[in-house]
Amino acid sequence: MVATWQVDTTIFQKNIRQVVGNQKIMAVVKNNAYNYGLEFAVRQFLEAGIEAFSTTSLDEAIKVKRIAPNAVVFLMNATTHFEKLRQYGIHMTLPSLLFYHCYSDELYDIHVHIEYENLLHRSGFKSLDEIKQVLNEHSDNQNSKMKITGLWTHFGYADEFECSEYETERYDWLNIVESLYEEGYRFEMIHS
Repeated sequence: MVATWQVDTTIFQKNIRQVVGNQKIMAVVKNNAYNYGLEFAVRQFLEAGIEAFSTTSLDEAIKVKRIAPNAVVFLMNATTHFEKLRQYGIHMTLPSLLFYHCYSDELYDIHVHIEYENLLHRSGFKSLDEIKQVLNEHSDNQNSKMKITGLWTHFGYADEFECSEYETERYDWLNIVESLYEEGYRFEMIHS
C-alpha cells in the first residue's frame, strides 16, 4: 500500500496568515520548503502576500526566482557563483570579514546581507567592530561594489525552552542593531 499525503491549502493559508499578521515576513523555503514542495510553498506564500524568500541552496534560490521573479530571494549560505547571483538578482549572505576581503572586487552589483554570528558559531561577523569595519571599507571603496541591503542573524536557540542562550542571543543581536542604528547605519532589511 502506498501512502498518500495531502495538504489542505485552506488550512495552509490560514496558518500563514496567522503568523504574518501585519508583519513583513521572509519565508524560509530551504530543503524543498521542508518537503512541502518548493513550488507549492512559494505559490502559497505569494498568495498570502509574502514577497521575500530565503534558502540555503543556489539551485533552490534560482528556482524560487523563476516562480516569483519579482520576489526578494536571499541565499543564506555564501557562494562564489557571483555571475548567477547577478543574473537572477539573488541576494546573498556576507558571512565574514575574510570573505569580504577575498571577494570584494567580485561582489559588485550583488545585494548582500551582513550576517552576525551569535551563539550558533556557523558563520557571520564576530563583533560590532567587524561589521563597522566592512561598512567603513565599503563606504570608502570608489570602485564598482556590492550593495549592502541587509543585516541578519540566525538564532540557534530560539526554539529551545528553559535555556538562557536564546536571551543572550537576542540581547546581543538587539545591541548590534541598535548600536548601528545610533551611529547612522541603515539597512533595507533587518531579519533573524
